Amino acid sequence: ILDMKSARWTKYEVIILVVFLALFVYQLYYAFFYSRTYMADDGYVAFSSTALADNYINQTDFHTGNLLVHNAEWYNRIVQSFNYFPAFLSFISGINVSIISHTVLYTWIVILAYAVYYIFADLIFDRRDNKLIFISLVAALFIWGYHSHYSLTFRLLGPNDSGKAVLAVVLAPFMLTVIYQSLKTGYCRLLGLQVLFLSIDACALTLGGIYTFAALLCGMVILTFLRTKSAKPLLYLLWGGFVPLLFAILYLSYR
Repeated sequence: ILDMKSARWTKYEVIILVVFLALFVYQLYYAFFYSRTYMADDGYVAFSSTALADNYINQTDFHTGNLLVHNAEWYNRIVQSFNYFPAFLSFISGINVSIISHTVLYTWIVILAYAVYYIFADLIFDRRDNKLIFISLVAALFIWGYHSHYSLTFRLLGPNDSGKAVLAVVLAPFMLTVIYQSLKTGYCRLLGLQVLFLSIDACALTLGGIYTFAALLCGMVILTFLRTKSAKPLLYLLWGGFVPLLFAILYLSYR
């Protein structure tokens, strides 16, 4: 992010960098020390807690601890593996699930988000000062925009331990970047494999990841096809379309 190998830093760039770092540290401070429970905590935290307690996924009612009588309402939680990511982190670290969800994940996602935003800015802008201005404006928007991915909640960066928030603040801009660069480079199997892994990530986060990834991939591939008149970019639809189709079938079968 510092671009040390490029031209010397100007005072203007240093000032912008200091402004961004101040906003960034402010968000990290609140993410680490002032995270709050919210309306989905009875699901995300409890899913992981019960998974660690009984060594099963979605086998017990996370409100009562009784054996769960399955119905279609909860089947979708089985394929959303991000629901149980705090359980995995808790298992390997020995840290309580609530601390993982409300401290570790909040802080981690904030750091990861701005890494992705800088990669996105690097794709759009050539000048370093424009990149820094971009991520500074993004930080200001998240802090003072007073918007959220869920009603009645506000987290400076959304309730960022949940699948929809991670999709919105991290994976969606990363998907745009990766798909664009893959299409710009041209077709090869290694890039196709990269798109496949990206589709798995999107689908594992939330139901919204299925149609968000599918819409981005289809839209960008079709635009590339119309511009280049080459059928090779269409092969990325095979790499990136299999997993969303599989997850969509699972979701529909549970209904």
